[in-house]
Amino acid sequence: MANLAAYELEDAIAAFPEVEPFIRAPQRIDLYLCALGFEPRCLALANQLATGGSTARACRYIELGTNVDDNRTNLESLKDSLSAMSQDVDGLNADDIDYEAALTDLLANLRRGTDCTPLIVFDISVAANRLLLKTFKVLLEADVDLRVLYAEAAAYHPTEDEFLQDREKWITDGKLGTEVGVSSILPTSGYSGQHLDPLPNCVILFPSFRKDRSLAVVSKVDETLITNPRQEVIWIVGSPPGVANKWRTGAMKSINEIPDTAPQHEVSTFDYKKTVEILERIYRERWTHFNLTVSPLGSKLQGIGTAIFCYLHPDVKLLFAAPQRYNAKEWSIGVGNLWCVKFGETVQFRKSLDNIGTLRIDDGAQRIHRP
Repeated sequence: MANLAAYELEDAIAAFPEVEPFIRAPQRIDLYLCALGFEPRCLALANQLATGGSTARACRYIELGTNVDDNRTNLESLKDSLSAMSQDVDGLNADDIDYEAALTDLLANLRRGTDCTPLIVFDISVAANRLLLKTFKVLLEADVDLRVLYAEAAAYHPTEDEFLQDREKWITDGKLGTEVGVSSILPTSGYSGQHLDPLPNCVILFPSFRKDRSLAVVSKVDETLITNPRQEVIWIVGSPPGVANKWRTGAMKSINEIPDTAPQHEVSTFDYKKTVEILERIYRERWTHFNLTVSPLGSKLQGIGTAIFCYLHPDVKLLFAAPQRYNAKEWSIGVGNLWCVKFGETVQFRKSLDNIGTLRIDDGAQRIHRP
């Protein structure tokens, strides 16, 4: 008798690529994508690829409407590196209403006239999550060979000494800290969700080092959850790698005034797989009773995990909260380690996600859907 085995999310996650040290750059790239930002690490990977002799059919730097002047202090240096790789260098703006369509058209043009799967390198080093998730969704749904690169900062503000010496600077409303204010709450057509039933709301928050944006998201979804969150506001708090940064987890809970009784999970800021796993666990517990909204204000790799989760569950809504501005002078310091995630051909990666919830016969060569 044939054995039937369910193909579960856990099986798919086990096959997800690892976050590994970036050692060798590909010599031939079809499209290099990166964000333009004010941090020194904005330039790190583009410089390394250019000096290492990598070439690209096209390069695109992606801008946002936040900190425009600060970001453009790195523009000429970034364009120099990109121009060393490609003769086709141009900019995109992720806040434009037609951004996703423009990127989709660009990918289609790269496919035209060739049977080869284009290699897309996406540098997320300074990508705000609203840029990252929009871009990753387009790339995941296209037929490309996807490689994600990431440059850490050497250190992040506030350092522990800075925080302990002047705690109020980093947490008090009206003071700059790492960022100030909320300019807008931004849904996007790609993650609009399917909140059709008259169900109560549940908000899943990845908090930042200021509480303003998290509170704004909760208020946008359901103002009553500000004063009475009950068990309907769930926190996923980042746990940075390295002993020296562990204090940031407790500080973030304190800044966001997360009570011990609130539903909460700690997830490594580097573990996109665990991010998918935790979000899925919450979803399975809540989806029949609540309309779910996720606000990914956490780390970039947590953003990747959130994008994968939302591919699996298009009924979940995403809300992006943009600050009025970031503190460009006190955001990060220098360039740290370089990392790479080789997702490979997205058609195969999507297949692994689409097969979740199927039954495998014997060695998995045949699959039938569950009734």
